This record gives sequence, C-alpha cells and structure tokens, in this order.
Amino acid sequence: MNIAVPNVAIDTIKMTTDSALTVKVQGTWSTDPSAWIDVTGTWTLNPPFAVTFDIPLPAGLTGQWTLDPSTPGTTFLTVLSQGASVTVPVIVIGFPALDSAITRDVNGNGLIDRIDLAFDRDAVISTALTGDFIVRFGSTIFPVTAIVPVDSRHFQLVLQEQTTPLLQTSWRPTVTMAQVPKVTNTTMTCLDGCAPVIYRVIKVITDANNRFKDSVKVMFSEKIKGPNGAVFAITNQPPATFAVWWGNTAVSADTLLDGITTFVDIVNDSILYFIMKNNKDLGALNWVNIETVPVVLRDYFGNTPASNNRKVPVELQTISIIRTFPNPAVATKVQIINGQDITVEVVKPGDKSRAKEIVLEQKRGGSIIAIEGISIPPVNTGKVKLTMKIYDVTGNSVIWTKNEDLFSTSSIPGTSVYLYWNGFNQKKMKVAPGVYRAVVYVDYPPLSNIKDIKTISTVGIAQ
Repeated sequence: MNIAVPNVAIDTIKMTTDSALTVKVQGTWSTDPSAWIDVTGTWTLNPPFAVTFDIPLPAGLTGQWTLDPSTPGTTFLTVLSQGASVTVPVIVIGFPALDSAITRDVNGNGLIDRIDLAFDRDAVISTALTGDFIVRFGSTIFPVTAIVPVDSRHFQLVLQEQTTPLLQTSWRPTVTMAQVPKVTNTTMTCLDGCAPVIYRVIKVITDANNRFKDSVKVMFSEKIKGPNGAVFAITNQPPATFAVWWGNTAVSADTLLDGITTFVDIVNDSILYFIMKNNKDLGALNWVNIETVPVVLRDYFGNTPASNNRKVPVELQTISIIRTFPNPAVATKVQIINGQDITVEVVKPGDKSRAKEIVLEQKRGGSIIAIEGISIPPVNTGKVKLTMKIYDVTGNSVIWTKNEDLFSTSSIPGTSVYLYWNGFNQKKMKVAPGVYRAVVYVDYPPLSNIKDIKTISTVGIAQ
C-alpha cells in the first residue's frame, strides 16, 4: 500500500521559553492520495516544552513535532505518518524587542517631555502600564504620565517635565521596561532627538553713554553646528540667527539687530558673541529665541529648532567701577536728605547727582563712594539690597545704612549708586580726624544670576 506524505502548510510559530506556545497547523492528510482529509487545529502548549509531542490527527494517522525551543532561530517540524515523514522549517522567534528610543522636547522649552519608542515588530502594550517604564538620567527620574500608541510598532511615552539647573536637550536618558508583558524587557539608552535652544542672553554694558560698545553673549543648551552640519561660521548674521521680541509675547522687536553683520566670536561651539554696532538698545524688556525660517543652526545629531523654541529675557550686566572721592574728605553738617548723615543715591544715566553737586561742585565737604555701572537684575527676579557700614581703625561701628530695594525707582542700564557720608556718626556727632573703613555689600537675588558685590574702601577725614 502506498503511503502518502502529508501536504502541510504551517504558519510561523512564535515561541519563547518562558510563556505558552501556540501551534497552528493547517493541511491535508491521507493514506490515499485520491482522498485527502482536511486537518486544521490549534494547540497551546505550556512550558517546559517537551522535545517531541503528539498532535491528534484523524484515525490511522500519527503526527509528531520535533522542536528545539532553546534559542530563537530556525528549527524544523517533522510530521510522521505511518513511517513516512516530511520536514518543514519553522521560525522560532522571541517577543518583540525595543529597536530605538528617542528623546523629544515637544514644547521647545529645553526640557525632555516625551520618549518615542520603536519595536522591531508588532507589539501590544497596554496604556495602563505607565509604571512599568522607568526613564532616568543620572539622579533625575522622569515619571511616565501616559502611553500613546502611534501604530502597532511605535509608542510614545509622555513624561512629566523635570526642572533642572541645566537644560536637557543633549541628555540621553535610559528607558527601562520592567515586567512589561509580551515584549522583551530591557534597558536602552535614548538617542538625542531634542533640538538646541537658548539658555541665556547677557548684554554687558561697558559705557553707559555709548551703545556701540555693548557686547551680547548668547549661550545655547548644547553645542551647535551650521544648518548643513558644518562648523557654525561667525560670518553668519545675528539678525538671521535670532528673533527678538518685546517681552514674552508675539510682538516682534527684530529691528533691534538690524545692521549687525557678523558675530565676533564663538566659544566651545555653544556661545556666540556680537557687538551692538548699530547703536540700538537691546534691553531688559526684550526676549530672544532662535530663528527657524530658514534653518540657521542644528545640534551635532541634526536636530533643528522648531518655531516654538524657548524665548529668554535679555539679562543686563555692567562693568562696575568703584571709587572713593575726595580722599581725604572734610566733615560737614550738610545732608542730602534731612536727618540723614549717610545717604544712598541712585542716579540714572543723564541725571544729575546731588551728592556730586555738594562735594565736587559746591565743595561743601563730605565723601562719596561711587559704584558706577552697577549691574541691573532682570525684571521680576527679586529685590537688590545694599548695606553700608563705616568703622574706625579699631573696628568700632561709626555709622551704617541699609536699602532693602535699591532699584525700586530705577532699572535703567548704566545706573550709578553714590553713597554719601558727611563725616558724622550714628549719634549725630562729628567724627575725629583719621582713617575710616567703609564696607559696602550689594546683595542680588538668586534668580538674577548676578554675583554679589562686597567692597572695602578707606575714607580719610581731614582736620
């Protein structure tokens, strides 16, 4: 009697060593080629797998599968039928594996707020499994607040933003999948998918009466390149690189950069410098971000800023010159404010100083400690406090004053502070001739990022 070999068509078998294996076979079986019997069945096997196992077949037939479940790859299915057999290849594969993870800064503020995941084949991930994904960079952990399926292979992890001292556009956190079912759990380092943004813009004023000399320093969140991946050239024009705004609004102030034709320096591929050669006053009311049409820069991985990239306020700093005059001085009963023998005077550029008028023009006595070109903090960063204390040669306190809000009436670049002392002590008595030590503290709020000032001056009081 002729023995017919089974005609078997087998679907791909997805198989792992730690989960149930579903076997599906579809084919026809017969001992008589003229009378094939359709056989369709699905069998679920639970680990541990036997090397061979039987599949129930119609009467008179015996089917046996021989599998090697130890590693993914290609194994073979052998079907036996009354001594005849046919062997067909079976692909044994594991669970879907993570193919890539990429950081995103969706709102353009320089903080990572999403991770895009791609798997090597179709995966099923429940949106309820936010706690099974751990995103970490150093000591910073980003809680996953939502899982958004894009298609069967792509998913988005929506993150709760974490504010850190440094911006995060160059960060490459790790993504760990912990006990996510039906995928290969692993830890992967993300690719950088965040574009550079501006970290700070600082304008340094060296001459309160000459805007031509103002220097602007733009600091980026990471190293930058030109739009085609070449080194960013200082011959690029600042007006084409940056957009300027009135405050954090959509009101353009781009004309403030008109006429500035080049940068003067680039440091570490992350800091650009230019000079306000157009004599315009880029000030504390202005905010700056990166122009995006056309693309003017990118990071080392090719990420280019989106139109919503972060705007930052212009910070104003000045080169402070501290001097005391005349020295020695002559004690006098003259007071700038009635009842005050020591006065803090804040003078805007172009305004006249009452202290200088008394001491230098009228020569009526008294001493001035001048802080010319004092740094002005950005708007809404807090109050600047000034304290001045005068001591005699033995360290005894002579007189002191304190101003809790130095710039309450002036926040104009180039402002100077004049500390006037008429030579009288806290008890309203004229001090003895000699040498005195004046200590001045200027305390800036932490948010201003301006270094505090402490200066010690010697003041002589003549006979």
